Amino acid sequence: MDPLTHALAGAALGRAAARPLSGRPLALLVLLSLAPDADIVLSWISDVVYLKYHRGVTHSLLMLPLWIWLAHAL
Repeated sequence: MDPLTHALAGAALGRAAARPLSGRPLALLVLLSLAPDADIVLSWISDVVYLKYHRGVTHSLLMLPLWIWLAHAL
């Protein structure tokens, strides 16, 4: 998924909830839905490194506890 698709998925999930989200909670959900693409910082090193490791650990279940912690901390 590209960042736009991640954001749209987060927005759709927030609006489809039993009590639809809006405002700040919805914005936070959209922001957190972009977390798997945090590996974009690898492109600062080089495009080759980014392409090699993109959709690696940040898109895995191994990172899920970190994303949950981040959501709780915010």
